[in-house]
Amino acid sequence: MVSVERIYQYIYQDQSQGGSLYKYLRTAHRWRNRVMIDQRPEGVTAKERFGDWEVDTIVGKNHKPALVTLAERKSQF
Repeated sequence: MVSVERIYQYIYQDQSQGGSLYKYLRTAHRWRNRVMIDQRPEGVTAKERFGDWEVDTIVGKNHKPALVTLAERKSQF
């Protein structure tokens, strides 16, 4: 079984090599929104408000098991 993510990886790899498979996609490629720790607003760092979440991931050997943790920064829930 092939994952959806792998199909998109193949299509964008094809595009970077001059291919045209990307033209058949329903929507344009959206990049994931990653913000580095040093680029987050001061209020987040100071833990002044509720609703600011921190997400961490750990991927295991051979990319098989994975662990995701979510924590609300002010309450630590």
